[in-house]
Amino acid sequence: MSDTVQYGRRSIRMKGFDYSLAGLYFVTICAAGKRKIFGRVFNGAVVLDPAGFAVRDVWLNLDKRFASAAFLDFVIMPNHFHGIVAIAGALPRRGAASSAPTARSLTLGKIIRAFKSLSAIEVNRMLGRRGGAVWQRNFWEHIMGNEGEFRTVREYIRLNPLRWESDPENI
Repeated sequence: MSDTVQYGRRSIRMKGFDYSLAGLYFVTICAAGKRKIFGRVFNGAVVLDPAGFAVRDVWLNLDKRFASAAFLDFVIMPNHFHGIVAIAGALPRRGAASSAPTARSLTLGKIIRAFKSLSAIEVNRMLGRRGGAVWQRNFWEHIMGNEGEFRTVREYIRLNPLRWESDPENI
């Protein structure tokens, strides 16, 4: 399914953009209802709760599921997540079975859907819940076009906990 059509809902993805292209993507995902379930900020540092550790562990292991992507800088805030995804432009290996997924079949949407699903399962397990929404339905993304943007986003992620008191997501 295309990243621009999502289950009959209007997508917030950039119309006509190919989200399987090699590149750097900055993503933000909010907790359902913007509930503070992942931890707290204390003295400018995030202190993760069990749900936050579950999200962290899923993020750190996504490279095992998606070999043609890298999962770079990230921060888990009390009620949202920021991360950088790098999709590589690698071509399928010569001699690979024709049914094997190609690098082009990997999209940012597929990666984020897997991350949200896997982390929701783990968060609900940690919280002793059977199901229950963990994440809002969509996610925000920014396509980084150059090294300067990448450095700016990395700094934003690094400093995010220090700005928590004035963060609009801190409801």
